[in-house]
Amino acid sequence: LSAGGNPVVLGANHGITLGASGGTIWQFGTTAMVVNSPITGPGQLTIADDTGVVLLNSDNNTYTGGTQINSNLAARGMLVVGAGGATGSLPAGDVFFNSGAGFARLYLFKTTDMTLANNFTGPGQIMQVGGGTTTLTGNNVTGQTTLVGGGRLRADFTDPNKSPIGSGTPLQVAAGTFEYVAPAGDNVLRLGALTDTTVAAPTTAVYIGGTIGDGAIQSTYGGSGFQELNFASLGGRTAGMTTSFITSGGVNGVTNRISFQNGPAFNSVIGAAYLFNGSDFAAYDEGGFVR
Repeated sequence: LSAGGNPVVLGANHGITLGASGGTIWQFGTTAMVVNSPITGPGQLTIADDTGVVLLNSDNNTYTGGTQINSNLAARGMLVVGAGGATGSLPAGDVFFNSGAGFARLYLFKTTDMTLANNFTGPGQIMQVGGGTTTLTGNNVTGQTTLVGGGRLRADFTDPNKSPIGSGTPLQVAAGTFEYVAPAGDNVLRLGALTDTTVAAPTTAVYIGGTIGDGAIQSTYGGSGFQELNFASLGGRTAGMTTSFITSGGVNGVTNRISFQNGPAFNSVIGAAYLFNGSDFAAYDEGGFVR
C-alpha cells in the first residue's frame, strides 16, 4: 500500500487485511499516511525503508504476524502508534527493527495510556512523544534507543522473567518521567549513564524528553525485599532543565534506592537543578543513594 508520496488519510471504513504472507505500507516524500482503518489478519505488517511516516490511528488493529520496520538511512522507516490524540494501537507480536545502523523508529504518540507487551529486537529507536503513559512489559533484547517527549515511560518488571529495558542502557532525561516498576524480592536494575540534556542526535541511549523542561526518575517499590535503580554515572545537564529523583514505596535508602556507580560526591548536594521527591534539593548520601 502506497500513497505515492502524497499526504493521505485512510478512513475508518477502509479495512486492511494482511494475508499469511503479510503486507507492506510504503510512504515516501517526507509526508504522512494516517491509517484510521483497522488492520487485521494473520500476516506481518512491514513499514518500508523510506522518508514518509505511517501513523496507526485505530484502536482496533489486530493483525497477528508482528511488525517489521525497515531502515537503511537516517530519517527513514518511521511507524507511529496514534496521531496525537486518544486513539491508536499496536497489536501483540514481536517488533523487529530491520535497521543495521539503528535508524528505524517507532513513535508512541497518544494522549491516553497504553500497555505494550511486545518483544522488541534489532537496532532501532522507540520514542514516546505523546502525553499519556506507555507501559512496557515485554522483552527488549537489543536495547533500542527510547525517547519520551512527554508523559511517562514505565518499564514494568513485575514479571521477573521479563526485561522491558536492557541492562546497561544509558538514560537521557530532558522532560517527562522514566519509571522503574520493580518485581517483588531483591533486585537491582543497572542502567548506563544518566544525562539531563536536550536530544541532539539519538545514539544508543534511552531518551526521556526532547524539549527543555522538568524531568523525573522514579523507582517504584515491588512490595518486598530490597530494590535499587542504579546508573553507571551522572552526565551533563542542559541549562533550564530540572530532574527530580523519586522513590515510591518502601523506605528510601533502605529498601528502595536510586544510586550511581560513579557520580555525585558523597554527603553533598547534587546540584541546584536536582530535586528529591519534587521539592527538596537532592543530595548523595554517604551510604551511596540519593536522598
